[in-house]
Amino acid sequence: MTGVLNRMAPSSALTTICKRFAGSGRSGIVALLWALIASACVLSVASAADSAESFSRMDLLDNQRPIRADDRLLYQVIEEQAPAVTLLVDAQGRVRIPLVGDVEAAGKTCYALAREIKPLLEVDFFHRATVVVELQSASMRQMATVYGQVRSQGRITLPGDRPVTLSAAISLAGGFSEGANRSNVSVIRRDAENPEKEDRIVVDLKEVQEKGMVEKDILIQSDDVIIVAREDVIGGQYSVHGAVNSPGLYTINTRDLTVSRAILLAGGFNDVARQTRVKLTRLKDDGSGKSDTFYINVRKVYDGSRDEDMDIRPDDIIRVDERILVF
Repeated sequence: MTGVLNRMAPSSALTTICKRFAGSGRSGIVALLWALIASACVLSVASAADSAESFSRMDLLDNQRPIRADDRLLYQVIEEQAPAVTLLVDAQGRVRIPLVGDVEAAGKTCYALAREIKPLLEVDFFHRATVVVELQSASMRQMATVYGQVRSQGRITLPGDRPVTLSAAISLAGGFSEGANRSNVSVIRRDAENPEKEDRIVVDLKEVQEKGMVEKDILIQSDDVIIVAREDVIGGQYSVHGAVNSPGLYTINTRDLTVSRAILLAGGFNDVARQTRVKLTRLKDDGSGKSDTFYINVRKVYDGSRDEDMDIRPDDIIRVDERILVF
């Protein structure tokens, strides 16, 4: 019986069972019940297999390159049984998704964007949605991110026709806001050969602007993170960026602030955060400007292992990477 059911749609399978056992008396009713149980098991297994296939296909999406403004994306929902469509990421880093509307895309990977769209579609339109997002053509536009005491925090576009200095990047973010510590501007830059490694460069832009020391005005590279500290902050500041819901620069206003608490204050992890390996970059105490790097399993902390946590110090930088899936 189950061999037949495997080849039939649920409604036709149920009709066949009822016809076969109708009018067979008590023994027929018992047999009917067993047949219905077998049918439910088959359909449940099939549903679970479909669900696993859905996630497996999405897990193969790119989870390394961040989407940028002007990228062209191929978008498809497999259950819709329609060809993939091309979507353009606009200058603000947003993309218009059919049935969903505008969604922030810049800075996320194709995998992260697909995972974000999936539950939105499953609210009203699909019982299960297998969302495929792939890069069709890459933008030549270069982007950086600015946090802290500037007039317009967030991602900025670096002009492609000329080099961009740190002071020029600050201007692209609207310039310094009131209270900016121009003597303490940090640039966080990933090593091109080793993405696990980050360099921290601290620049005194006050000297650049007031003393003409242009040699200190470093050139900004694509995907740099620029952090402008606030002047005269009691307790100091720290930054959180990467796979959290509200990245940015924060003030230390308690003596008990830890990495796990700092992530909660930054809105918590997003859906694709690598919670088991959160990076903490801290300036050395010797005044050399060099940094030490620590890794914290924040997932363990939330599960009760407090020994994994670390206290936050002024100028600490917390980075939460996205999970990288290996097959």
